[in-house]
Amino acid sequence: MTTRLFNMRPTIFNNLRTYIQHLDTSIKSNEWDIFDPNCKRIELKDSNLNSIINSGLGRKHNINPNETTIHYIKYNLDKDYILREHHDGCKHTIILYLNKDNTISDEFYVDNKLIENSNWEYNGFIMDGCLKHKGVFRGIGNRNILCIFIK
Repeated sequence: MTTRLFNMRPTIFNNLRTYIQHLDTSIKSNEWDIFDPNCKRIELKDSNLNSIINSGLGRKHNINPNETTIHYIKYNLDKDYILREHHDGCKHTIILYLNKDNTISDEFYVDNKLIENSNWEYNGFIMDGCLKHKGVFRGIGNRNILCIFIK
């Protein structure tokens, strides 16, 4: 497995989005790590969240809280946003696409290959964490994702 797009079952994915929205309302502004003026993240450590994610990923990719870091990342875009090329340095990276404004489209590349999911037809993506990846997010509005790093 190098890269793969997937969809969680709609009921599980909706439960995940609802739960994240609930968590989001309880996060204080000073708890966020500010990446830049358009991007902030916070590490989430929550057993209920882990259970919801595991129910959607299936047995093959269950996350173990002791071997996993989960980042909730919020983008507030007022222009095109460039995600610089990097690798995550972990065994697997899972991205769960929570929500974005319709005015935003993604160009996401792994090893310089475009991943065809600009309008988020798929709500999940998994890749080997050692692969270099980059992106450009075009448009104005909000874009929220979960990044799960499996050691």
